[in-house]
Amino acid sequence: MSRKTNGKDNGIGIRPLAGSDVQDLQRYCFPEESPKSVADYVKRALRFVEQGNGAHLVAEAGGHAIANAQLVCWRKRAEIGSHVVSEPLRGHGIGTALIRALSNAAADLGAEQIEIGADKSDGRVLDLYQRLGFAPHKEVSVPRDGENHDHIVYLVKSVPPRE
Repeated sequence: MSRKTNGKDNGIGIRPLAGSDVQDLQRYCFPEESPKSVADYVKRALRFVEQGNGAHLVAEAGGHAIANAQLVCWRKRAEIGSHVVSEPLRGHGIGTALIRALSNAAADLGAEQIEIGADKSDGRVLDLYQRLGFAPHKEVSVPRDGENHDHIVYLVKSVPPRE
């Protein structure tokens, strides 16, 4: 299965997360994490999806999961998180394809709004989210270590109902 990203058929497919994706996700998306922590993350994600509270997708190229994103639904609002594309593959529309697929999943789950967050200093990502129809909603400061904080901008957009 291939997926067109940025108008080109590049052999990248979007599919649901599988338990067998642990090694690829650790290698391509979460290299700073231990294999055990990625395995635990995948187990929790699959359990959440099985309960009908969200969706979890990966982008696949050459038989490897090279990007990751999850959707969690909280009543009528859904949140996209853990949105990571392998660094050498960024800028090719893979992240956009994942967001669009999760937006469709949000509609299927009955969400009316979808939210996504990014570091305030990451202008490239914030620009992408705004191009996809998200608008800044709120900012939060999250303690990182002792005296430092991450400043996160949350953006939101309406989810049109599926027909």
